[in-house]
Amino acid sequence: MDPASRARINRRSGILRRLIPALLAGSILWALLYGTVGFVGFELWLALYDFSPLLTLGGTAAALITIVMVVFRRRVHPEAPDADAVSAVDKRAAQ
Repeated sequence: MDPASRARINRRSGILRRLIPALLAGSILWALLYGTVGFVGFELWLALYDFSPLLTLGGTAAALITIVMVVFRRRVHPEAPDADAVSAVDKRAAQ
């Protein structure tokens, strides 16, 4: 389906009346969060770097390695579904 058709469908369904205010509020909150917490975090990182560059770089490297390992583990070994959840779905399907 071409983008113009999707836009017409969204306009006709009235979803834009709910979507645009929610999108605007979410964007403002994200900008506020990013601007305050991100800026304060960066300032704290710089203050720690002034105190001990080795500690700062070591901590940053450890955090990055941890993040990479968690992401890699989730991609390589996706979690198996819970046995109770699977049996409940099987029971409902059998009925």
